[in-house]
Amino acid sequence: MRFIFVLLLLPSALCAQTQTRIHVEHQGDDSVGIRFAFAFKEAVRKSTSFVLVDERKNALNVDIATEDAWVEGVKLQSPKGSASYLSVAIFINAPAADCSNAPQEVFVEHKLSMAGSGRVDDAAAGLLAHVDGIMGALRKLPAQGSSASPH
Repeated sequence: MRFIFVLLLLPSALCAQTQTRIHVEHQGDDSVGIRFAFAFKEAVRKSTSFVLVDERKNALNVDIATEDAWVEGVKLQSPKGSASYLSVAIFINAPAADCSNAPQEVFVEHKLSMAGSGRVDDAAAGLLAHVDGIMGALRKLPAQGSSASPH
């Protein structure tokens, strides 16, 4: 209940925009992870629903951390650099509900997955579709100050 309450306090301005602002950060030096982050940014750039921005303020923030899935000492596994673990945390950064200048960052979701070198573009497109679903759900929430009652 607390999570839903916090989302209801978010200003409707972020959801009412014609293009949702997305900020992407990536941490990791593995080749598959670097390619995944690049492919996700490219998918955002090509999208008509989203615009890639350089700052976290008033944006949907996608924080990506990646690590090569190869484990030293394990004999039966794919070659090093052929797959990565993908950790994706999604936050909304919007003006505080009390209209102060201090923005608030609200955690939305965390996903953990794995992608092979041949599935980087599919994984990036899947993440963008997932983010679009999140924004669709947020748009359905009653606007701040609305008299709509929760079901």
